[in-house]
Amino acid sequence: MPEKREVLEALLDFKGRKIRDFCLKRLEEGKRAYEILEELNQGLEEIGKGYESKEFKRYFESDLIVSGANMKRAIELLRPHLSGGVTKERRGKILLGTVKGDVHDIG
Repeated sequence: MPEKREVLEALLDFKGRKIRDFCLKRLEEGKRAYEILEELNQGLEEIGKGYESKEFKRYFESDLIVSGANMKRAIELLRPHLSGGVTKERRGKILLGTVKGDVHDIG
């Protein structure tokens, strides 16, 4: 697991270069794409908590925007490595429907 600082630096890089380097480095280390995304997701949660903190505001709106854009970059970079990474057993099908003319919403 990388240091939290390394994850946060990658997510908060305004130029978007560190996120690419971070993802490629983790892939070279043998990490699966899903594991890398989980590490980045934990970093996003840290940034979100820091932004919402009433006592000590560590992050600002610009940090939220930049980290979100960098997460999108990471997903695009890791997308080719995601196929077949997690398999789940199919349990069946779900069918949703409504009666014709019913004005009520589901949920």
